[in-house]
Amino acid sequence: MLAALASISLVGLSYAADFAASGSVSADWLQQTVAPADGDATTTMNFSGSSGGITLSYGNLSYAIDYDGDGGGMDETISLSGSTKKGAWTVSGTASQSKQENGSGGTSDDSAAITMTDGSITYVLGNASHLGGASQATSGTADGAQGADANVGGFDGFSVGMGLAGGTFTFALQMVSSADNSTLMGEGGVSPNCAHQNTSFGINYTGSGVSFTYATGSAALGASCVGDEAGSANTMGLSYAGTAGDIGYAFDYHADVVAYTATGGSEGGTATSGFELSVTMGGIADGTAGLNVSSTSTVTTTGGEAGDPATKAGTELWWGTNVGAATLDLGYGSAAVAEGSTTTQIKAAMGYSF
Repeated sequence: MLAALASISLVGLSYAADFAASGSVSADWLQQTVAPADGDATTTMNFSGSSGGITLSYGNLSYAIDYDGDGGGMDETISLSGSTKKGAWTVSGTASQSKQENGSGGTSDDSAAITMTDGSITYVLGNASHLGGASQATSGTADGAQGADANVGGFDGFSVGMGLAGGTFTFALQMVSSADNSTLMGEGGVSPNCAHQNTSFGINYTGSGVSFTYATGSAALGASCVGDEAGSANTMGLSYAGTAGDIGYAFDYHADVVAYTATGGSEGGTATSGFELSVTMGGIADGTAGLNVSSTSTVTTTGGEAGDPATKAGTELWWGTNVGAATLDLGYGSAAVAEGSTTTQIKAAMGYSF
């Protein structure tokens, strides 16, 4: 009888251990000053607090609910993940269904990907972040830093990754048949606004502190397109990161080019480039301090004529520490547009995950 009771108790503990719940809260104080090129500067100050999403999980099954401030509604998702091993190969995937997206009922199945690997080579088919943006620079809690990474994101496609020269090399392929402006590897317009076939490919290498990504794509005209419409895009990101004692450093560089021929033969496009440099130092008042300097410049071409560069420079200073699952961050950020306005922020933020 005692053995039976012990067995029941152990089973109960085992099931209880499989169940988990997580959430987070955050609060901050923000002072922001906007100084236009002409006229008086304006300053605003605000306290705010918000609740993060809540996730309930039981083994490989999870239920997540979160308010999407950008989308303006509630997101509610149920997911189940699994994997199967056969010999040296492991296949894995996640089935995810949205009950709500931005406050509306789900209208289609959530996108998904299947991953198959033997430890030395990995295949991914479906919707995933197949390529990294090759960015390693860090920034603080206040806005200011200008991003400097390859303009790629999640997309439906195929990729294969393998070990190379002490790192990992990945090749990715995207094919989209669409009547809208399609994207280059999940980001950045590449094609005319008519029915067309968009094909893109990209590569990434990450190893020994270096990360490099390059992607290119073009649109083939469809039957409903006007004969002279066309589009193409290229993006590149390169970064290096390292440490020296308590000091960490990283440098990012990126360059993007988008070109198109519109109805009637009018040509246009954009060329963007920039950099981001960050330095961090640990052991500062039981925390980590950091500096980030960055700049980005965009030239827009219309009708074959290139306009003046639109340049934006950023600076950030920050310090942060944590007490267990609680974080405290203090920061200063500045973003200045050439011959335009300058926005500065002073911010104090706390977060707690549980």
